Amino acid sequence: MIQPDFEPLATPRTERKDEELAREGWIRRFVGGPPRLLEVREVYEMLGHEVRLETLSPEELAEECGDCRLALELFRVVYTRRKIGAIRDDAVEDEAEEQKATEQVTGNPGRSE
Repeated sequence: MIQPDFEPLATPRTERKDEELAREGWIRRFVGGPPRLLEVREVYEMLGHEVRLETLSPEELAEECGDCRLALELFRVVYTRRKIGAIRDDAVEDEAEEQKATEQVTGNPGRSE
């Protein structure tokens, strides 16, 4: 079995739903795999965010990928939220900076989940 070097950063999503995480202030950003996960974690933390990596459930994969254990082992759902007490000069500029950073790391312009 593959043991990704970021495994301790992930928590299982079996009991937690996106709605519960949203109530706690978490925003689902995207699904990614190595090496981008560690890079995006660093970027979001530099922007004043907490980062949470959650495992994928088989239901989240395309039907033809549902039995792929490698995808379930490697890919994570990335959630972020502002750190409590983080200083916000201008929410519009912060949002633009976050979007730009996400695009640079993920290669997906204009997309965040």
